[in-house]
Amino acid sequence: MHDRLWGNNIAGASGLFLLASAVYIWGLSPTIYWYDSPEFVTTAYTLDISHPAGSPTYSLGAKLITFLPIGSIALRVNAFSALAGALSVALLFALLDRLLAAALPWVRTSAALSGALFLFVSESFWLFAEVAEVYTLQSCSIVLLLLVLLKARTCAQPVQMRYHWLFAFLYGLSAGVHATMGFCVPAFLGFIGLTAPRTLRSKGLAFLAFFFLLGFAVYLYLPIRSLTELAFNWGHPQTLHSFLYHITDRKDAAVHTVFFWGQLPHQVYMYLVYVSNEFSTLGALLGLLGLMYILYTDKPLWFLLIFVFLGNVLFFIRIWWDTAWGFIPSFVIFALWSGFGVYACLTFLVRLYQRRTIRIPRVAIYAFLFGGIAITLGESFARHHPIANQAENYSTALYGKQLLEQLPADAILFCHYSWFPLLYLQQVEQWRPDLTFILQGEIFMPRYFSFISKKRFPNIRLVTSDTPVVLSNLEYFWRLSRLNEPEHPLFWDPDGQYQQYLADYLLPRGLLFAFTPDARVDITPDILRTHWQLLSRSINRILQGALEDSTTFFLADKLSLIASYLKRTGLAGEAEKTYQEALSIRPQEPSVRTSYGALLVSQRRLPEALEQFNEAYSQDPIHVVHNKNLGDVLLRLGDNAQAAYFLERASSFGPANGDTYAQLGEAYAKLGRLPEALRALQTALKLLTESAAQGTAGDRSQDKITWVQELINRIEAGRSTASPKSPSP
Repeated sequence: MHDRLWGNNIAGASGLFLLASAVYIWGLSPTIYWYDSPEFVTTAYTLDISHPAGSPTYSLGAKLITFLPIGSIALRVNAFSALAGALSVALLFALLDRLLAAALPWVRTSAALSGALFLFVSESFWLFAEVAEVYTLQSCSIVLLLLVLLKARTCAQPVQMRYHWLFAFLYGLSAGVHATMGFCVPAFLGFIGLTAPRTLRSKGLAFLAFFFLLGFAVYLYLPIRSLTELAFNWGHPQTLHSFLYHITDRKDAAVHTVFFWGQLPHQVYMYLVYVSNEFSTLGALLGLLGLMYILYTDKPLWFLLIFVFLGNVLFFIRIWWDTAWGFIPSFVIFALWSGFGVYACLTFLVRLYQRRTIRIPRVAIYAFLFGGIAITLGESFARHHPIANQAENYSTALYGKQLLEQLPADAILFCHYSWFPLLYLQQVEQWRPDLTFILQGEIFMPRYFSFISKKRFPNIRLVTSDTPVVLSNLEYFWRLSRLNEPEHPLFWDPDGQYQQYLADYLLPRGLLFAFTPDARVDITPDILRTHWQLLSRSINRILQGALEDSTTFFLADKLSLIASYLKRTGLAGEAEKTYQEALSIRPQEPSVRTSYGALLVSQRRLPEALEQFNEAYSQDPIHVVHNKNLGDVLLRLGDNAQAAYFLERASSFGPANGDTYAQLGEAYAKLGRLPEALRALQTALKLLTESAAQGTAGDRSQDKITWVQELINRIEAGRSTASPKSPSP
């Protein structure tokens, strides 16, 4: 039994920590990164409240490193991720060293080192150790919790109880890093029940709950801090209701509870692809071997690890999730299994040479195994380094600065994603304090965000009234815009959800739109020429930061949103030009292919649209929209059997959609499958009618309902199955 929590091999753990710290800090992003990184940097510096569930443990921990007098604030918070990642690698080594305590020293060290190094060079873990994100701290929390639990298992009762209290406190604290830590509850309670059942009896369970709540009390920071006027104040968690709403992320509850069985086989396949990429084929095979070895030798440990693993995997794999980094906690467990796989191989070889006379020299076999592991780790390092290393990536900061330079004095920008990098530049680096940034969701979804108050926005006029007035979110937006237009130039960040309400009042200006709420715009050739000059200059400047995956994704997405606006305003040629520009930056992006294909369909260029939809489908074959689009075009081209196939897939991969069932019914009718056609059309009629009643059916909803009803009447009357002319998309 080891006396220390971290085992006896302090030198090995310390060496790994120093090595990983050096590599991660060497490749550290010098400034903000995409996704949530600008938000986490800002909330760490200002101690504001980040998106649900708030991540107070992360913010408070990262705040400490912002006091270091090195580099920018963003660099310091990025370094916090690097140190947490390095500590995760070192703790994983210590955990394996403890679990394999009974093995020969060289076997134990080799297996522990292998597992830790597999995690060290894995692509997603390495990438998010270079930027401000919660994943490396979450990984560190998981390994530390496992260490404490497994240490408790080997202790006598009084000491074991104290370790369980320490575990409960750390677990409560870790919930403030990432809310998905809650999915580990079955694993942790089940393991304690298997190894120390007395701990879960009345008094012991009460103490566990007390220490868990003591750590979980870090969340009390949110309502206290929310009492002040913050730039980032998601959820405004001042009341008990809003606090619970925020920490349970009820805003996205519909997404969190959805599950589509039809997508599961492909999602499982994609997860296996991710694992193979993270650890290579040999690492993946060693991980599976380690999993089976633990099942055979230590069932409580197997139970603990498999349920921690599944807690992460099942949450993300149940829906369309097309990135590997959501699965980082499961990769930590897989790296541990890989260490056990190496141990199983070495143990087998040691016993084999002890019991049998083998002609092949022992040294040759060991050299072959260790050589294979070393080559695999080296290959993974070389393959993942160009992707994970962010030392030259300035693209997100350049994106924000380009927008800041474009905006005139005292402008108001209604933001979409740009809210994150722009608020960082303004709140932390003090760029352009004259500008006002208002998140679009603050107006259109006010229940999820903080109030628009004079303290938060001292430079603008707010909508007020001496008597209570009931306004819709859209009415409030128009009043706020018109009230401020005389004193402030207004701009709009491209967005697909809300810009449909004001397309007639937008003028394209590079990556933004100028907004004139009092007058419908007339887009002249000069305006388009200026727009393209500014857009080209912006894109070229941003791409100087780094031509990497996230940069091209965000730029292609922005261009696609601008193209959608141009299509909506009747500028089909300009829209096509913009889509082609987006594809020149990111040819494989399925969302751009899908939107471009929709434009081609509206122009009756069906073969070209089919080509775009096929490209999107090849990138993501389980996406509902990709299957529906293929079904729609094939139906128009007369390939009814193939159309029915893709429309069936679309109906099984996502929530029920009236348009999909209407097209499926039409395809069945043309194929002579009348009973199936009738069922599909009746479902379509029900869904379309419900959507129309709720006001969510969109334009021409009544035309669709009439068309479906007419086709149903034809089938029921036994008349010609040739469908009436379907409404235009």
